Amino acid sequence: MSRCSTLLVLYLSATVIYLSGCVPPRIISTNSTRELSPDLEAAQKLSSSLADDLINDRRSAIRASLEKRFRDAIDEEHFNAMLDQMIEVYGKPLDFELKQHELGSKEYDNDQTKPMRKFWYAAQTTKYEKGSHFLIVEVVPDDRRLAVSSFAIVNFPIGIPPGLK
Repeated sequence: MSRCSTLLVLYLSATVIYLSGCVPPRIISTNSTRELSPDLEAAQKLSSSLADDLINDRRSAIRASLEKRFRDAIDEEHFNAMLDQMIEVYGKPLDFELKQHELGSKEYDNDQTKPMRKFWYAAQTTKYEKGSHFLIVEVVPDDRRLAVSSFAIVNFPIGIPPGLK
């Protein structure tokens, strides 16, 4: 990834964080989060559905799966522009393979904390082969449903963590 692409992705992430009114999440993995965590099966179903929606470019479905605070902060036009930029940088998603999930908490800038499940997928796109880049999907409770709090395609220039190989 070029320096310009990296800066673009960082800028987009910062914009999303700023507009959604939250700071970058702090993931805390503890035994107490296990008691509060979203149901694994339901969270994984939502996460896999988002991955499938990305492959099939179902933007309305992707946006509908996001937390209400994000949907309220980012209108559809800006959301589509962000997806277009993600595709420009990483290529069109072709396939995702679930590699691992994590249990933790997500802390927001208003001191609200939500239990979270984080899913990691090996990504194949039109620009990158599977396993060089990864889709991360974070799922949290949002009112009376589960919602995606964030998703991103990332890579590890210094080396892929062992759990994702």
